[in-house]
Formats: sequence, structure tokens, C-alpha cells
Amino acid sequence: MENPSSKILAYSPNWVGDAIMCIPALKAIRKVYSGCDLYMLAVPWVKEVYEFSGIPDYIITYDRRSLHRGLKGTYKLVEEIKQHRITTSFVFPNSWRAALIPWLAKIPTRAGLSRRFRQLFFLNSSAKPEKDFKLKHQVFYYLSVVKVLHPDIHKYEAEVTRTPLLSPGADTKEMGLVHAERLRLKPEKPWLGLAPGAQYGDAKLWWPESFANVADRVAKEYDAQIVIFGSASESDIARRVMSRMKTRCVDLTGKTSLKDAMLLLHHCKVLLTNDSGLMHVGAALGIPLVAIFGSTDPIHTGPFGDPGKTVVLEAKIGCHPCFKRDCPLGHKQCMSEIRPDDVFESIKQLWEK
Repeated sequence: MENPSSKILAYSPNWVGDAIMCIPALKAIRKVYSGCDLYMLAVPWVKEVYEFSGIPDYIITYDRRSLHRGLKGTYKLVEEIKQHRITTSFVFPNSWRAALIPWLAKIPTRAGLSRRFRQLFFLNSSAKPEKDFKLKHQVFYYLSVVKVLHPDIHKYEAEVTRTPLLSPGADTKEMGLVHAERLRLKPEKPWLGLAPGAQYGDAKLWWPESFANVADRVAKEYDAQIVIFGSASESDIARRVMSRMKTRCVDLTGKTSLKDAMLLLHHCKVLLTNDSGLMHVGAALGIPLVAIFGSTDPIHTGPFGDPGKTVVLEAKIGCHPCFKRDCPLGHKQCMSEIRPDDVFESIKQLWEK
């Protein structure tokens, strides 16, 4: 084990799903640096993932849209980091900016992967990504950042990747009930959660009418309450789903913090979701879910959860996965090939387990 008095900075990825996939790497840091002070540098919209996880000791918020905007803001952030006298940093994002900040903060050891020539200037401990990294889950990509300094990290791999990745406290369900009552939800009924949005682009979105079709069928079959989750930016897609439904549902898009959404997700019998941050959150919490993949690849960024609680549906057509924000062919056939009947049957299998 490393010196327990070490102060470690982990520079977080910038998306909710990536923050979830980074959790095993943070657990690995905890194993290697037993007793260390672990600092997390994170943008505001993923901060709650780490607060909920309880893994870091301290979270430094990188508010690059306001407080830390521009050169003056970057200097302010660097001065804040310097105050903690951090000895080692692990840089998980691939950008130059992510490698620059630990360098400016004069952290002695700066580890990360050799991307965009960062190793020539800002990183003093680096390694090339494994050649087959796109054929593995991204969880292992983030673990390889820790491996830069600790080549024997594989001995902890099984332990730190054990699912569910997040283990909420005993009071989580009770806290969720409090929020449910505040939002006039019905905890006595089984919930089908819907996450019909996704941040990356339209190519990741299954059709609103298909979400509505499946939700109506589940509501009728199981007397279920339908609850739509998402951020404020996903309110439009939520309205489009609701406008096509016959069943009353509760729209929570933009009405909860991420942490509150994580508490409420615990009450879902099943979560139906696109490839999104909430998909990763649901898998990390051990919630049974059906995930729909269009333009992206579930091998690399699929839900990292119990296989017995996870169903991934994707269309095996020639152009899938294309990794585009919008369908370059204009037809989104990868989504049209995923039929509501198949999705309903997948939900039914999980619901009745």
C-alpha cells in the first residue's frame, strides 16, 4: 500500500454516465492508497454522483461556466487546488485542459493516458490506451488510468467492479419516500420509470410514440404508475411521450436534482431507458432495466450491472453503431427496428422475476 498520508486528486469525466463508469477506478485508488485523502475535481452536474457514492473525502467543484470561466477563473481554481498540497493526480478525461490544470497546480505526480500529445507537456506518468480498449467496457478504460502508476491493479479488478457499483445507505428508501410524497407520487403502486432523453444527440433517442405505447401497456397490465425522469433539457421529449399516452403519468424532468432522482429511482420496478446518464445510474443502483441502443455500442458503454437485471436491445443492421449525434442516413432505422412488442416482453420478463 502507498503512504496513507497521501493526498490524491482524481479529475472526473464530465458526463453523468462517465462519472458512474469511473466509480471502479476510484474504488481501486482507495485500495492502493489505503487511508489517503481522496479529492475529486468535478463539474457541478456530476458532483452529486460522487456525493451519493461516498467514495471521495472532498469534492472540488470546477464551475467552468461561471466561477472558473476563462484565464482568471482557471487561476482561481488552480490556487484552490494548491492549498490542499496534493501529491498525486489521476486525470480521467482525455482533453488537454484536464491535463493542464494539475500541471498548473504543480502536483508532483500527474498520471493519465497518452492522448493528444498531453504526455509531452503536462503528464509525467502516462501510458498508451490498450489497442482493444473499444472492445471492452469503458469501466476498464478508466481503470487503466490507475494502472499507469499501479500495473498490478488487476488483482483488485474483480472486487472494484462488483455490481451494483453503488451501495446506498439503509435510509435511502425512506428518503426516497419523503421525496415521493413531496412530488405527489404513489409509492404504494409499482413504478415503471422512463428515461426517454439522452444528452449526446437525436440518434440515441427511441421514438416517443414507442415509449408511450410500452408505458400504456405496462400501466394496464400491472396497474403501474409511470414516472418520467430526466433533466430540464429533456422536458420537451417527455412532453412528446406524454402527449401520445392514454395513461396518466408523472413528469419529473427538470423537477429533481440528480441526487433526488437517484433516491426516487429505487422505487422503480423496472426502468426503460435510452443510452443515457440515467441508464448508467440505474445499472449502478441495481435497478432492473431495459436499455435501448441506436447509434452507440453497448459493448463499450452499455449498462454495467447485474446481467440478470439488465436487458439491452439493439438493431443488428449494417450501419450500427455509427456513433453519430444525428443519423447520417436520415432514417434512424436502428431505432425503428426495435419494436414496442419486444420491449414490452423484455420488461415483462424483468417485472415478473
